[in-house]
Amino acid sequence: MTRVMDWKPFLGRIFLTLCAAILFDFMSPAAHAEGGCPDGFFPIGGGTGGWQGCAPNPGYDDGGGEEEPQQPTRSAYDNYYAAAWHRDSSWAWLVTGYSNRTRADRAALAACNAAMGSGCTTAAGGANGALVISRGVEGDLYAVSEVDKGKAEKAMAKYCRDENDECEEIQWATAPALIAPSGQNISESPRIYGPVNDPHRRYGALAWPDAGAEGTPPREVWIVGGRPLPDKAAFDVVALCQADSGKTCSVTLAGSDVYIALTMGGGVMGGAASASSATAAQKRALDFCRKRHKRCSEAGFFDLVTEQAVRYDPDAFGKPWFTAQSWTKSGKAPWRNSVWSVSGAKDFDSAKKAALAACRAEAKDECEAVSWSSNSKVALSVDAGGGPHVTWTAWPNDLEKAVAKDCAAQSLECRIVAKIDSRLPSTGRTDVK
Repeated sequence: MTRVMDWKPFLGRIFLTLCAAILFDFMSPAAHAEGGCPDGFFPIGGGTGGWQGCAPNPGYDDGGGEEEPQQPTRSAYDNYYAAAWHRDSSWAWLVTGYSNRTRADRAALAACNAAMGSGCTTAAGGANGALVISRGVEGDLYAVSEVDKGKAEKAMAKYCRDENDECEEIQWATAPALIAPSGQNISESPRIYGPVNDPHRRYGALAWPDAGAEGTPPREVWIVGGRPLPDKAAFDVVALCQADSGKTCSVTLAGSDVYIALTMGGGVMGGAASASSATAAQKRALDFCRKRHKRCSEAGFFDLVTEQAVRYDPDAFGKPWFTAQSWTKSGKAPWRNSVWSVSGAKDFDSAKKAALAACRAEAKDECEAVSWSSNSKVALSVDAGGGPHVTWTAWPNDLEKAVAKDCAAQSLECRIVAKIDSRLPSTGRTDVK
């Protein structure tokens, strides 16, 4: 017997069950694993109320990547600097990299005093900035501190203008703030910037004969350099000028650790100027000359640091106007009254060597150089006893007066036999009789 079932009531129940299953799956977007939590998670909570939520399994990576580590906070730390100098030094001592101003000042002073002995003072300083040292046209030093080098240089230019000086930068240092992780102990990194060579000042001066009522520009100048004190430089240059010219002389220009430049304008000396560099000195001298002359030209420059004592004719700049005279050491006949002379040489050594060579070649005897000069007039004279004399003097001095003065100092009367112009190239022997 076939039993026939009525499916209509069951179809309704099956439909409701399927709908509930589909709805539950739709409301759960991730696959459910342990306790109904997505893969990689486990249930938390529980108890009579059932589980309350899910937490990730340790070590599980859901594909989102590792979280970047947090960067440490960074801070700026002060970087202190300072400079020290000495009145007898042409340079300064600069230091950077210190944790406070006191330590920076002490370090700069210690470096300065180590070189100068004692007596150094602090010039300038600060933190997280820059320091500039400049030298004026007569050797004065100036120091300026600012937030950066550019501002320090601008401030220096203004300061020098206010002081009626023209400065050139000779030293500088920068000390920017240090950047490091917050809370980190920063160790000092000191740096010292000081002079390389002898830091002591070297003084020099320029002098020429007083113009007098006529006000004629000087034809020649006298220059000394390398002196340890300014008074010594002034005394030496005036003494040299007066001894050569026979006139009263005065210091016209003086300074330490600078250059002096000379110019010619309109056939006469156009002027002189000093500065920290040869280029700046030449520019200043030309600017001064052009205020009075239409055409000006450079006529030489001198470094006052170099030890020297010279008489100089600016018109001789670049020209071989050196001369020297020699005679035999024995003074025996037939060369007793003979003098060999060379002029127009390129320097003193060349003039002396040439004069000695001419004497030895002709006399076949030992010879000695008895006179050498530049841009000068030379007189060969003989006294009443027949003795030869060599006298030179600077342009435009009176040669006859120079000879008379020289012989009078020896209680002699002399007669000039020959005159030599150092500017005219020549080589020869003169018998002074």
